[in-house]
Amino acid sequence: MLRYINNIISQPDHKTIFSRLGYKQKQTELDEAAKKEIISWIGEAASLIKLRGSILECNLEIADEGKILIYPENNSAKKIEITSNYFYKFILEAKKFFLMGITCGKEIMDFIEKEQQENMTKAVVLDAAAGEIADSGLDYIVSFYNKELIRKSEKLFTKRFSPGYGDLSLETQKVFYDLLEMKKIGVDITESFMLIPQKSIIALTRII
Repeated sequence: MLRYINNIISQPDHKTIFSRLGYKQKQTELDEAAKKEIISWIGEAASLIKLRGSILECNLEIADEGKILIYPENNSAKKIEITSNYFYKFILEAKKFFLMGITCGKEIMDFIEKEQQENMTKAVVLDAAAGEIADSGLDYIVSFYNKELIRKSEKLFTKRFSPGYGDLSLETQKVFYDLLEMKKIGVDITESFMLIPQKSIIALTRII
């Protein structure tokens, strides 16, 4: 069953964000004033982000080597063929897989665009913070859903990936976008299969 999550909790991890920015502990010198300013920008980004997500458990059937038929729970009439050797090998031992979509929202991306015209350094920090918060939001979704799966002696595999990784074509992003009905959480998709606003992510993993 397709579900929407509006209360996704994701606190910015300063250490990871600094790492995204290229700072390395004990290797990169950064004066205290600059560090405090960056931390304040991270907090500013976090205040503008309202994470929303959609999740869906899907069934699958092996159609042929490198080809898998997927369909939402309780909807075997809506089978979709996915061709990908990477996805095939990743999912081979599973009977179901889990789709999740998340977005940081339009407000933070509009703010980043504004800062790109006024303070590019700040814009870079905001962008890194938004990316980390979105990834952390996916971790929250995994933890949230694992609490339900444990009752069935199941859990989500720790590794996840997104369309465009390996030989899973970016075109499949549209397939998963439609299944997750991400339009309802404020996300659009372009003709080149990019999600808008940026810092919107589709990810999948298997249920084991």
